[in-house]
Amino acid sequence: MNIAFFTIVHNEDIFLDLWLRYYKKFSPILFVINHDSAEEVIRRDRENHKFTEIQVSHDRLHDAGWMKEIVEEQQRKLLAEFDTVVYVEADEYLIVDPSKYKDLKDFIEKNKDSRIFATGYNVIQDQENETPLHWQKPILQQRKYWSPTIPYSKPVITRIPINWVAGFHSTTDIPDDKNKPMNPYLILVHLRLADLDEHNNRRRVSGGGEDYGMVWAGRQEIPKKFKKLL
Repeated sequence: MNIAFFTIVHNEDIFLDLWLRYYKKFSPILFVINHDSAEEVIRRDRENHKFTEIQVSHDRLHDAGWMKEIVEEQQRKLLAEFDTVVYVEADEYLIVDPSKYKDLKDFIEKNKDSRIFATGYNVIQDQENETPLHWQKPILQQRKYWSPTIPYSKPVITRIPINWVAGFHSTTDIPDDKNKPMNPYLILVHLRLADLDEHNNRRRVSGGGEDYGMVWAGRQEIPKKFKKLL
């Protein structure tokens, strides 16, 4: 089975390196849509990793409608070449229940649905007791908590063209979060709040960000069985 992974980035100097290191374990077919990243940011990843870079340009950084069109177009192109296409953003990492599957590739090969929704969790830093992340070390071993997050329970594995809603949190035929067909054995780990220094630096530069208080209020301990997976 040929599995292609792709993402879209703008100046992801930390997360793109992590994304490439992680997903190459499951497939050598990696595509990165580069939305006007600074040359000094993307150069290191070109030097350290093998991936296909697709250059795009747009005069607005945050244009959800434009991004949706770009990603849907790329997904259709990849499906013409590959059996399965996985779209996840640079701070999103798919792990599977190790009591059910060997790894992500095993999950993809054994689940034949035309589109698969992950179950989303926000990993969150304990401001009082946890230091900034060491990005070259296992991430989940450095954090105690994550929080179930419906918006990140997203359609990520596809075998047919789909129409996302803006923001990629669902598809146009399932706009209601309550009706998402989430697979409980496929976990989407969202890392934007896993390191608050990185989160706040990015927020100052490009705006946006997550609601720390809301995520912290819903926190749960990360089960031990997942700690070594990312």
